[in-house]
Amino acid sequence: MTSTDTGTVPVRTAALAPFSVRSFRFQWPADIGASWAFEMETIILGWYVLTETKSVLMLTLFASLQHMGTLLAPMFGVMGDRIGHRTVLGAMRATYCVLAATLMILAYGGLLTPTYVLCIAGVMGLVRPSDIGMRNALVGPTIPNTPLLAAESIPPPPQAAAQVTLIWSNDGTRLYAAETARDTVAEIDVATGKVLRRIAVGKNGDGLAVTRVD
Repeated sequence: MTSTDTGTVPVRTAALAPFSVRSFRFQWPADIGASWAFEMETIILGWYVLTETKSVLMLTLFASLQHMGTLLAPMFGVMGDRIGHRTVLGAMRATYCVLAATLMILAYGGLLTPTYVLCIAGVMGLVRPSDIGMRNALVGPTIPNTPLLAAESIPPPPQAAAQVTLIWSNDGTRLYAAETARDTVAEIDVATGKVLRRIAVGKNGDGLAVTRVD
């Protein structure tokens, strides 16, 4: 069983609750497809670069290019705030399709070389690092309050854990989690994992701290 601010509900019911939202039913399988594609791209193209160049240095360069977009990640967040996370994520996924189609055409035409692969990996690397953050930012506004925690707990495998703001109480018995999209802070019993209460905070809050009031 799991506890929410609306009462105690079966774990299975809580886990499946996000799928009652139409947009989540579309986003979740799309995120799975993107995650699997990222893994297969790394394995297949990495092997191609290694076997064609016989160089571990070139393989390292290929891997490094996939993370160049880390430097641009804040700008993707700004664009999401300005024009909408859905629009930005859609444009990112369209970019993946264009790059994949380009790679396929080069391969079928017998024109593919490690240089082309590195160029495509470089362009992909400018966009790819922001995918996880953008997809999670989209979940908050589209999922109602009750199944929101369950929605964030069903990441498409394989996926790295998303960064969240957490802080422990002084005695270690409580965990406080900032729920940014809802402007609340959840107080969680560490021993049972139950949400004891949700504390309303101001709009656009940032950061957590525990202080003692004498």
